[in-house]
Amino acid sequence: MKIIGGKNKGKTIKVAKQGVRPTKAMVREAIFNILQDKVIKAAVLDVFAGSGALGIEALCRDAESACFIENQPRVLQENLERFALRDRVRVIDGDFRRGLKKLKGRHFDLIFIDPPYKRGYLTQSIRLIEQHDLLKSDGLIIAEHHFKDHFALPEKFRVLKEKRYGETGITFLTNISGGN
Repeated sequence: MKIIGGKNKGKTIKVAKQGVRPTKAMVREAIFNILQDKVIKAAVLDVFAGSGALGIEALCRDAESACFIENQPRVLQENLERFALRDRVRVIDGDFRRGLKKLKGRHFDLIFIDPPYKRGYLTQSIRLIEQHDLLKSDGLIIAEHHFKDHFALPEKFRVLKEKRYGETGITFLTNISGGN
């Protein structure tokens, strides 16, 4: 898998051999084409980070910082070393529920959520993001899910855009509460 844009375009990202479903290049490219300049100087959160492809892609496109939550971060750590990004990142090693709780009080411009499909983690993640007030008032959640997966949406968020790429659904959520 390779970085598709920005400073490290074409550079390879290492991916674990099992237990992950990395975001396909076509889907990552579509996501970042939609986001465009929203990435520049953004504080990014990558939940269920895996290899870190989404957060690393954002950093390569001039995001200011990224926080990654991953319960098996070995490959992610290797990629952060490979791209020399340590000074702009925080890695939370562990379960997404505990990781999101640890971030209470922080606010993010972009939050990527790419959980294992069909386990209800997307709904849980969105509720915890709302509960801990992690999304800035003008921020976006970019949720990757199986296109047939349905998830509960708190009143604080609304769907801005939905896209489908094969069996992958991408839903962009925005914060409508004003808040931070």
